[in-house]
Amino acid sequence: LLPFAFSLLLLFLISDEQLRQLTVKIVIGYGVVILTFISAIHWGCLLKTDVQIHKPLYLVISIVPLLTAWLTLLIPPLIALGVLFFVFIGWLKYEQSIQAILNFPDWFRDLRKQLSYTVAALLLLIWIINLG
Repeated sequence: LLPFAFSLLLLFLISDEQLRQLTVKIVIGYGVVILTFISAIHWGCLLKTDVQIHKPLYLVISIVPLLTAWLTLLIPPLIALGVLFFVFIGWLKYEQSIQAILNFPDWFRDLRKQLSYTVAALLLLIWIINLG
């Protein structure tokens, strides 16, 4: 969370447009890293599970956050921030829908929920700040 929060603070404090653009690019890059990590968690959980029905489909779906995040590096920053916002929220909802398969421990499920909503809120604030 710190890179997102620190970047939000920086955007309030700096007026130089090049530094602001760099800060937004850093936020997007960090979002890509986090979503890549989340995809890897799904791969690990799915490889470990005994559930075999639709397993290949779940493995393919598990790379959606990674690929979507990677594509945000290629699009305009304001659009990328919006895409990342929706991926963090959408992926959390997807995780909740397949919890029986992933079998995350309660503490991890709660942590992921808190982190995802916080990251999404920070991305939304960063997006709003950059609209003007």
